[in-house]
Amino acid sequence: MKLCPYCNKKISFFGTTFGGIEHTKCNSDAEKHKSFVRSYVKNEALSGRFNKIAPNEFNDAQKYFSNTPELEESMAAGFDDAVEEMCDDVMLDDKELNDLENFINDLTTRFQDNDANEPSTREYVIKMLSQYGALKTIADARTLYQLRQGIAPNIQPPAGLMLNKNETFIYYWGSVQCSTLNVKTKYRGRSTGGSYRISKKFSIRHTEHRGRPVSYSEWNNKGSGVLAITDKHIF
Repeated sequence: MKLCPYCNKKISFFGTTFGGIEHTKCNSDAEKHKSFVRSYVKNEALSGRFNKIAPNEFNDAQKYFSNTPELEESMAAGFDDAVEEMCDDVMLDDKELNDLENFINDLTTRFQDNDANEPSTREYVIKMLSQYGALKTIADARTLYQLRQGIAPNIQPPAGLMLNKNETFIYYWGSVQCSTLNVKTKYRGRSTGGSYRISKKFSIRHTEHRGRPVSYSEWNNKGSGVLAITDKHIF
């Protein structure tokens, strides 16, 4: 018989029908704690800090999730929300990057130092916060910001990319979904016409379309792959 991860009491397969314990409140309280932690971490990350004197609600959530990974999952979700909001313009400037670094530094102080054979506390915190892909979002947004500033990342081109003479590699993205924009025209309106009987077995019908051309576009999926850019080409 399983135990509730929150109250540590038995979970009956038959529910309360045969004397089992009702755990609806446990699950409801868990959702409230997760919602608070996610929102709190997001706001702290956007502010560029993590208050060392966290509110009681955060400490309560820490105790409530002591037997589950849900506290760290909620924190990672909140951090991911903050990163997505910072990168809503697809770039991450110096101030935004500094705010995230300050948040991580403050948060690291809330965790005990790991043993000598384990990753450092900072590495542990960064790995915990990036479990939903925040680090990749930060790296991509930071690269775009640097490109806008005229700074080319110092990385090697992907294998198999052949450059022409005097051509400089700039950057590449892996697993990019590529589509082409196809512009088409259709006619919107109505048709008119009439039939004329020439003989018993022969008639003529003429039609006229009174419409106007309407342009529309659609994206056609071309697959996925590596997208590379140089100072002269896009591959």
